[in-house]
Amino acid sequence: MSRGDLIRKKINYLKNSFLSVVYPVCYNCLDCNVEIDNTGLCLKCLEKIEFCTSVNKIIDINVYSVAYYGYSIKKLILDFKYKSNFDSGNYLGKLLLNKLQDIDVNFDYITYVPCSNRKLKDRGFNQCEVLGKYLYKNTGISCIELLKKADKIKEQKFLTAKERKENIKNAFLLIKRDKLEGKKILLIDDVITTGATLEACVKELKKIKDIKLTILVVAKNLN
Repeated sequence: MSRGDLIRKKINYLKNSFLSVVYPVCYNCLDCNVEIDNTGLCLKCLEKIEFCTSVNKIIDINVYSVAYYGYSIKKLILDFKYKSNFDSGNYLGKLLLNKLQDIDVNFDYITYVPCSNRKLKDRGFNQCEVLGKYLYKNTGISCIELLKKADKIKEQKFLTAKERKENIKNAFLLIKRDKLEGKKILLIDDVITTGATLEACVKELKKIKDIKLTILVVAKNLN
């Protein structure tokens, strides 16, 4: 780099530093849209979140949830999934990362609940995969695809608990098991309602010999 380039770089740095003081960068709360001084939620919206401290079970697998599905958490998830708001997705990723740091396990791999090809085409991304890859970028734990989901599955949100369990029973297919025997794997999902989806995933993943599973979700239903 020439002396002239170094001088220009220094001038630009000083200029940007000056502008950031005179005109500080402002952000908006991802929930109520009020102006704040960093990315995420304002204190008022953050205080509405009811964080989870208990551990649930799916079959014999520990399920850790960041928070209950309501208020700001619900809006962040819906904006991420249905409005492609990746700022909301990144914030949810940060919440998952914080929760992961509380789980005293050194995982070998991260995987995620898959979505159907039809849903992937309509939405353009799998929100669970995005969250899994956010954790990979911040932990270095590889995020791998282990399951596929069939296309001809009804929307779970329109079904009763009994119908959900029957609908999703054979929806997932294990696509990889080589060199995974005895590994510690973290399964990521966004919302747990009845647990039918995660139970179906667990049953398929348990086809891997001596697998050690843990589940981490953003939110669980208030019921």
